[in-house]
Amino acid sequence: MRLGNSNASVTAEAAESGIWIDSPFGGLRVKIRHPASSQYRSVLRRFRDKYVTAEADQQEELYKEAVVIGITADVSGMVDINGVSLEFSPELFESIVANKDNRPFVDWIYARSLELSEARAFEALLKNSGSVSLGA
Repeated sequence: MRLGNSNASVTAEAAESGIWIDSPFGGLRVKIRHPASSQYRSVLRRFRDKYVTAEADQQEELYKEAVVIGITADVSGMVDINGVSLEFSPELFESIVANKDNRPFVDWIYARSLELSEARAFEALLKNSGSVSLGA
C-alpha cells in the first residue's frame, strides 16, 4: 500500500530514475538519482571491497567515485576530445569518472550529491523539473 500524502513529491520512481539538471560544463546535462536509490546503494556495495583494501589516502577518492557513479543515471551532451558524440553507458561513465582529467566534472556531481541528500532539495528539483540548475 502506498501512503496517500499528496504533498510528498519524492516517489520511489523519481528517486530511482533521477532528475535532469544542467551542469556548468558546456551543454552537459546530468540525470541524478536520489542518494537513497537502490542503484546508488548497489554501487556503494560494489566499491566496498576496493575501499576497505585501499590505502588511507586513496579511500576518499574511491568513495567520491562510488558516489558519483551511483548517483548518476545518465548524461546527455557528452562528446570526446575530437567532438564525437558519446552515448551514455555505465561502463563508459565509470571510465570518465576514473580519468583524472575529468576531475572538475566529477567534483561538481559529487557536490550536487551532497546537496541532494536532503529530501527537500530533491523535492525542489522535482517541482521545478525541466531545465534545473543547481549551483552551476
